[in-house]
Amino acid sequence: MGCDGSFPNASSAPAWKERFFDMSIVDSASQDEPALGNLYLFPDLPDDATQRAFIGETLATIREHRRALQSAETESSRIARMRPRVEELQRALRARLTAATDVCARFEEAVRRSDAREAGRLFRDLVIARLETRTLRAEWDTAMQSSVTALGDLASAHLAGGARLRLVAQTGHSSSIRALAFSHDGSWLVTAGNDGRTILWEAAIGRELFTWQADAPWHPSADALVASSLALTADGQLLLVDDESGLLFRFDHRKDAYHLNDGSAPSRRIAFSSDGSSVATTGAGVVVWSNAPRTLRCLGPGVARGSSSVDRGLALTVGPDHRAILHDDAKNRLPLEGPGAPLSAAALSADGERAATLDAEGRVDVWDARNGRRLKTWKLDGGTQALTLSRGGRLLLTWSKEAGVRLWDIESDPPAPRASVAGALAAIAEPIRAAGLSPSAAQPLLVVGTESGALWAIDATRGDVVWSVPGMRLSHVRLAFSADGRQLTVTGEDGAAHRWDLASGRPVERQASAPVETPAGATPDSGGGPHVDVSSEAPSWTAHAGHIVRDPETGEPLGYYESWGRSTPPQVAFSTARDRVLLFHKGGSTALLDATRPRDQWLFKPTIRWSAKLRHVAVIALSPDGRHVVAGTRDGVLYFRDDRSAKPLCQAIALSGGRWAVADDEGRYDAPSGGGVAAGFHWVLDLEPITLDQLKARYYDPFLLAKKLGLSPEPLRDVTYLAPKLFPAARLELDARGPNGPTLHLWLIDRGGGIGPVRVSINDKEAFVCRVIEEPAGGAVRVRIGDRELLAGARRREDGALQELAFSVPLARHPYLLPTGDNRVTVVTTNHQELLVSRDLTGWVAVAAERAPEPPHLWAIVVGVASYADPSLRLRYAAKDAEDIAAALQIAGAGLFGEAHVHVKVLSTERPVAEWPTRANVEAAFSEARGARSDDVLVLYLAGHGAQLKEGQDQDFCFLTQDAVGGALADSEVRRRVAISSHELTAWIQRIPALKQVLLLDTCHAGQLVADWSERRELPSSHVRAIERMKDRMGLYVLAGAAAGAVSYEASRYAQGLLTYALLFGMRGPALREGRFVDVHLWLTHAIDQVPRLAARLGGVQRPLLAVPRGGATFDVGAIEPAERGRIPLAIELPLLVRAGFQDEDEMVDTLGLGELVDEALRDLSASASEASFVFVEVDTLPGACKIVGRYRVERDAVAAAARLVRGRDRLVEFAFQGRAGAAGELARAIAEKASSALRTAGPGSAA
Repeated sequence: MGCDGSFPNASSAPAWKERFFDMSIVDSASQDEPALGNLYLFPDLPDDATQRAFIGETLATIREHRRALQSAETESSRIARMRPRVEELQRALRARLTAATDVCARFEEAVRRSDAREAGRLFRDLVIARLETRTLRAEWDTAMQSSVTALGDLASAHLAGGARLRLVAQTGHSSSIRALAFSHDGSWLVTAGNDGRTILWEAAIGRELFTWQADAPWHPSADALVASSLALTADGQLLLVDDESGLLFRFDHRKDAYHLNDGSAPSRRIAFSSDGSSVATTGAGVVVWSNAPRTLRCLGPGVARGSSSVDRGLALTVGPDHRAILHDDAKNRLPLEGPGAPLSAAALSADGERAATLDAEGRVDVWDARNGRRLKTWKLDGGTQALTLSRGGRLLLTWSKEAGVRLWDIESDPPAPRASVAGALAAIAEPIRAAGLSPSAAQPLLVVGTESGALWAIDATRGDVVWSVPGMRLSHVRLAFSADGRQLTVTGEDGAAHRWDLASGRPVERQASAPVETPAGATPDSGGGPHVDVSSEAPSWTAHAGHIVRDPETGEPLGYYESWGRSTPPQVAFSTARDRVLLFHKGGSTALLDATRPRDQWLFKPTIRWSAKLRHVAVIALSPDGRHVVAGTRDGVLYFRDDRSAKPLCQAIALSGGRWAVADDEGRYDAPSGGGVAAGFHWVLDLEPITLDQLKARYYDPFLLAKKLGLSPEPLRDVTYLAPKLFPAARLELDARGPNGPTLHLWLIDRGGGIGPVRVSINDKEAFVCRVIEEPAGGAVRVRIGDRELLAGARRREDGALQELAFSVPLARHPYLLPTGDNRVTVVTTNHQELLVSRDLTGWVAVAAERAPEPPHLWAIVVGVASYADPSLRLRYAAKDAEDIAAALQIAGAGLFGEAHVHVKVLSTERPVAEWPTRANVEAAFSEARGARSDDVLVLYLAGHGAQLKEGQDQDFCFLTQDAVGGALADSEVRRRVAISSHELTAWIQRIPALKQVLLLDTCHAGQLVADWSERRELPSSHVRAIERMKDRMGLYVLAGAAAGAVSYEASRYAQGLLTYALLFGMRGPALREGRFVDVHLWLTHAIDQVPRLAARLGGVQRPLLAVPRGGATFDVGAIEPAERGRIPLAIELPLLVRAGFQDEDEMVDTLGLGELVDEALRDLSASASEASFVFVEVDTLPGACKIVGRYRVERDAVAAAARLVRGRDRLVEFAFQGRAGAAGELARAIAEKASSALRTAGPGSAA
């Protein structure tokens, strides 16, 4: 074999040699990227003839290598120049050649002894030896030629994005906060931690906006960051000083970093002007840069402290002589000299009004920066302090490791720490490592960073905690797939393990354990599919970088990996079928290979499916089927990829407290309750954080992960490219005593996206929508609210576009206003596309009582449809369920509200025709409920068929009324007459003033009838989106059943729908608060827990969905005394009976159709839900169900039948019958009645 790895006489070589060639593992899209190495596999041994041919070629190659070594000894001059490296490689090569020769000899001996096992083992060793020799020879040739090949990292697979919406994971820091700084106006905060992350935050709410990772280009190490080495520009860019090199870096959240100086005049500290127009850096002297940047002036030797002022151009420095000097634009110098010791710290307020100095003895002086007059003096204890002045200079922050953090009220006499802030700081139970005071005048915040990486933002005026972000050790240390690939367990360095159910795309379990410590240099365990041990076996020749791939169970070699120039082996993972191989290096270089064995080749190299540099990855795993790769990062985010591309399919995160989210690069996302501020992810657009649920209308896609992984049959939601523009900024004022009563005043300012509809909610229920109406040619602007129009004040840009808008809305006598106490008024603005929605803007207003308070009422609309105009849609229990729920609500309501204050309207097909649940009757019931007041309670219950509309992207959910005809639902005009859409239901509920509302949907989905009840039942994602829209707009609790069709809806032992049974069972006592009150949240969550358990007894799964309104405030819908519980109509458990099976003994088939006739008789007997002794289910098998089976013989017209009632393999009853073939229906009826009688005699639940 030549030094390039080729074989001599290739044309005459055996077939196994033809594919033995070099193939570097590189991304096909970037051929100039360096290689990871070569992987060779030989899972099976070749035949004897091929083995002998390989031995012969190996011996010839050994001889060639030895000749090359001998001839090289004469080149003493070249060897002398590189003697240590060359001699090391020569020793290693000779040792490997000797070992290979010995293996060849032992192989021949094993063959002569006919020891096939030993010969096979030695042959594998010989293959490894030949591959190792090939690698060593290549390295030796390179050393002899004095050439070095530079190997870099593979380029990132991530595509560079433009100015588009970005998805950000709210993960914070995982270790001690080292430094923090505010922007000049207090809008943004930047923090740097020992975890190597520098994070930009929106200061007001504590949302992450951008993260600079430590392994990003030009990022200094954590040790090189100090408190005064960070600063933020006016547009949110980061300036950072590397305290080791003195380099000043500029980091853009849209571009890569670059440095502003060359290090010849090292920078040490940095400070910004109040408007961000200039920045002062210090080293040998103080240099002021413009924001371009270019040098403006040098102020002389010193250290910059504080910031400069935009109006007076002030800069404060402390020179080598420890004296403070104020500089202005006119180059005037104003010394701030005190009688004390040399100065150790100084600060300038953001508005340039005041300055503060601290000397080495702890003396603080506060100065008027305009004239240098001393204003206050007092003494500090606790050593050297860091100083920060608030805007206006009325608060002073001091901090040191010895004395801690203190916020001084300078205006008090003498100055003293604020007690309220001191109390909040004392509640932080860990060491504080960094502190900063916001220069914002509107919201003065004190932010501290702790040892664990937590951040606390405290109102500097009141001492309240405004927001906090815990330190989270989220880095993944282990990923493990289940054997079937449908579950993924993720373990973090904090010891917490989340188990993801990939079939539903959601985490289902979290377990806490001790933190996991990964030893330095160790590779975390990635679990997943079969993993193999990769070892380096180099006794004395450690220069070799090859690695043997071994089977972890048998220890047999499976292959050999040449890691070119790399000292540590990669992780290697195989799929279960060994047709996919995943290689992952610690630096992030990753490749997924196709290891399908080529025909007639025992030694082969896998082909590349994709390769990429995966940044920030801590651990990686391959699914058992080899179709998906999951990468866990140091910030706790999971990236899912398939076997076709390195581009992520989606990303996911799971945090404590049930918080999780899944999102893809096109904007789709899934999160609890549609995504909120606690989901773990949020959007960022132009440094404006946007919660996930603000894009819910277009991008919320339930079960997204399952769809992406191909584990859900539902299609992905069709979305457009995310390039929205911002919503308008808003300000509100509430005037409780306006001339027209309570009035809402609104001011709106366009921020590029136009002014769209403004939604106003009162007490968390949408009250009205304000829409802007512009006259042509820049005329008057009006605002339409329902059927009213108001004139608005407006200001336009030069091009005539609307820039600002102001208007007032009277709130007097609005039905959603509570007659007593404060009312919460919430405003959200939207852009012109109605795509982006602002955060809630909230105010409170009290209303003068116009009437004496009255006790609240309970209003209930209960609808149950069992009989439809189309008989094929018939259900058995829906109407009875409605009657039972209505009776239970009447009992519970009377116990809490009083019987006179309970209004229960029941529409069911068990009642006279005038009270049937037609669409007209249901709409009339909603109109009647409009008589409710804001402090009343509304309960809605709908039982029957549901359907999904297939029109448009947002498939709507419809409830079918009694007049429905199945085949006609495709006609939109017919559908409007026989069904109620979720949009219509929302509008009807909106007209009912009651603010405490709950909607119960116990429906099956028509058109999705299935025979296999054991299949998982999940609500369709379009149904989930419809429920979320109703919940968000109306502020109501929604509980929806998840039955997939009539079979699963009625496959119950209780002659009731499972959801209804669970609700009634909870009212019997298990879900009552204090043993008496029907608390809506406790009641509904109890049902959520019970339904899957009840369904599991049938071998199936139902998972109801609970949507909780914003805020999640619970309320009581009734009270049930212990003596009244027995009146709650709870059904008795009944046995299940499935379709019968009969055979003609002679023909071995059911020639009479007796089984179908028995089924018809069973159907009739079970039609009366109140009298039946069993529940008949239209399936052939069902776990735990009973079945009638039998055979019969026909002789002329006489029929003799033998039947059994069985459950599984258990025989419950046997009976015989005689009848006539011409009257098979009568015979079938007799068989069905006999089985029914046997079940009734045995008692309820006997066949359970």
